[in-house]
Amino acid sequence: DDDDDGSHVPALSEQKVEDLRRTFEKYDEDDSGSMDLAEITKLIRDEQYTHNEHYLSYLIHSVFSDRVDKQGRETLDFADFKRFMHIFLLCDQRARHLIRQHLHDN
Repeated sequence: DDDDDGSHVPALSEQKVEDLRRTFEKYDEDDSGSMDLAEITKLIRDEQYTHNEHYLSYLIHSVFSDRVDKQGRETLDFADFKRFMHIFLLCDQRARHLIRQHLHDN
């Protein structure tokens, strides 16, 4: 919708949650039930989301900062991953909107 300014925050649909579950399982390479920073970074790059490297790094580290597993690694379980991806996808959507708007204005 061209009139949408990207500020609306939709809830995740059941289909999107299922898609995220499949993505989580695909990138949880060690089948630990959690994803570490390397796995999340690989997912973001493989899926070719619009992102700024500095913002992505900030977002990942801010989400991971208090998610430390028994081995001292920063990890996200599926619930944390789902929240992270919801935020990330909203940011990606907003970035795409701003790019389209910029291209249209110029």
